[in-house]
Parts: sequence; structure tokens; C-alpha cells
Amino acid sequence: MNNNFVLIMAGGEGERFWPYSTSDFPKQFLALFDEESMIEKTFNRMKKLVPLENIFISTNERFFELTKQFLPDIPENNIITEPEKRNTFPAMALFLATLKKRVLNGTVIMVAADHIIENEKLFLNTCENAFEIAEKDHKIVTFGIVPTRIETNFGYLKPENAVTIHGIEVNENVHFFEKPNFEKAKKFYESGQYFWNSGIFTFNMEILLNEIKNIIPRDFGLINDFINNKIAKDEFFFGLTKNSIDFVIMERSDNISMLRSNFDWDDIGNWDALLRFTDNNFIKGNIEFNELSNSVIISDNYKIIGENFKNLIFIEKNNNILISDLNGLQYIKKGLKNKREKNRLIQMEECSNIKLDNFNQNTFILGVKDLHLEMKDNIIRIFKI
Repeated sequence: MNNNFVLIMAGGEGERFWPYSTSDFPKQFLALFDEESMIEKTFNRMKKLVPLENIFISTNERFFELTKQFLPDIPENNIITEPEKRNTFPAMALFLATLKKRVLNGTVIMVAADHIIENEKLFLNTCENAFEIAEKDHKIVTFGIVPTRIETNFGYLKPENAVTIHGIEVNENVHFFEKPNFEKAKKFYESGQYFWNSGIFTFNMEILLNEIKNIIPRDFGLINDFINNKIAKDEFFFGLTKNSIDFVIMERSDNISMLRSNFDWDDIGNWDALLRFTDNNFIKGNIEFNELSNSVIISDNYKIIGENFKNLIFIEKNNNILISDLNGLQYIKKGLKNKREKNRLIQMEECSNIKLDNFNQNTFILGVKDLHLEMKDNIIRIFKI
């Protein structure tokens, strides 16, 4: 059996893509650019790297049926479900322990289900190099993306030196940096010494287990107890450190190598990220606008009419509506949390003079002022007051 494996992380909920992404239908299942969802794109890409039976999905128990629906070819036994969302380290540890219980061992590349990757041939070649370094040199390999802009929404990597291993150029002594503010991100970008942290990791299973043993021996003990059937899944999973694999392992390990990665990569974490894939506006649906710029307008059910808008986000899905300016998007998660707790429509305090005519929908407004919305005969008109 081929001893290279793929782990696709698909347990997130993508709240920042509300109302398209919901707690019951998260972002990885969305088809934002064509008819193929992001998880399907990722799966189809990775099955060119390893045999189908060596691809595993890590997701929440609630998304098991959705995963089967979108990926009918994957064996059900390869969908590893978390009892609860607890970040990437518990998800990865559950995967690791599950494969060890099945007496499987080898080298794993861990990727996110919702990343956009172009230059597929170059990406797959980088994956092959990562497998080789991880297997032969016993390193945990991360992919550092060459930045193309000043970016505050990604973590960063800074390697200290470059070496050649098995004919492959590798960067070592890698330092991890959390998402920076604009001034720091500008310095990172201009220095040419920093890379975006893609969150793509490659590791030999035994090597990673040894790192866990050295860094967090308590969690290593839980993994061993689960493998040896001494504790049940829930006791094991809820006992694990609740944090990201970056924080728990990568930032604390001395055994990290980085591959400089030149393929096009993006982590579209918010609606405004879609603007990176268009020259001006991102529009889907029956939309009529005059003088529209740097805006995302999407509607499934209504014709949207407006004029003279800039930096506007207007999203309609299943009669749920999000209206925001670009700066207001930062409040989505907070606003949705408040909405769940108070069970009412949220209109942020920054908004003023918002008028709604004939609106019964769940309308969520963030940071947009002096706006008049009128709904009639399946047409939504947007006016400035």
C-alpha cells in the first residue's frame, strides 16, 4: 500500500461568509466561482497526488452526510469526525490516532478544504518534494507562500537559512508570526524575507508523534491510551489541548523546514477576498448598477438595482441579506453571535439613517450609513439618502 496520505481539514464553519455559509452548510461546501464546491476542488486536486483510499477528511460529526454527498467517491471510513469543533490540533491528533489504530503508518500532507490554489502542476510538485523531505530527512515541512501584497489576514513565516537536501532547496530555522497589523505587514512585505503561512504541513506520522511526546507529553499519553483502547473517543478528544497545530506544535518545534512555494494560493476568509479575483466588482445574479466599484453583489432570488456605490457588500441568500461596507465585515462573527444569543435582527451601532421598506427578511447591516432599501415585486432597490 502507498504510504503517502492526504488529510483534508474540513471542520470549519466559515461564519464570515454568511448568509451563504451557515452552521448547517459551511464555507467548504460553497461553489463561489463555478459549479464545483471548494471541498470538491481540493479533493480532485489531491487525488492526483495519492490513491483515493489514502485521502482522509477531518470534519465535524454534523457534516458527515454533507461530506458524503459532495464526495461520493471517498470511502465512508475515511471521513473522520470530531464530536465538536476544537481547532486543528485536536482534529489532527484524532486523525493520527485513528490511523495508528488501523495499523497505518506513513507520511501525511495536511491541507485545508477551502483554499484556492492555481498552478496545480507546480503545487503537486511542491507536495512531492515535501513528502521526500519529511520522509528522508524526518522534518515537519511547511509551505511558505511568496507574498504578492501587504496582507494582515494571514500569519507569516521567516526562515533563517537555506540548505539543499536531496537536491531540493529547503529553508530552516523557521519563525512563526501571528497576523500582523498593517504597519508590520508592510514591513514584512517590503523586506522580502517573510512568507505567508499557508497552513499546509507535511509530516511522517512517527516523527510528529515524537514531537507531541516531547512538547506536550500529556496529549501524547491521551493518544496512546486511545490507540490502545484504554479510553473512549470522547474522553480522548475532549482531553486534548484545544488550539491550533501551529500554536501547539509548529511554533514550539525545532524540527521545522519550509519550502518556498511559488504557486498561486489564497485563503478567502471574507467576502471582500473575492475582489482579488476580479478587476473591479464581483457580481453574481440579476444585478443592475450604475457607477459601481470595488464591490461584491450577489443575489439568488431578487433583481438588485442601485447606482453610485463603492466598497459595498450586498449578499442575498434564501431571503437572508447581508449589507456591509468593506470595513464593516470585521463585525460579522460578533454580530452573528449576538444574533444567536438575542434571537433578533442586528443593526450595528455604527449604522444610522437606514430605512427598510417592505422588508420581512433577516437583514444584517454592518457599517453602512444613509441607506434606503426598497423591496417590491422581487426587486430590491438600493438608494443613498
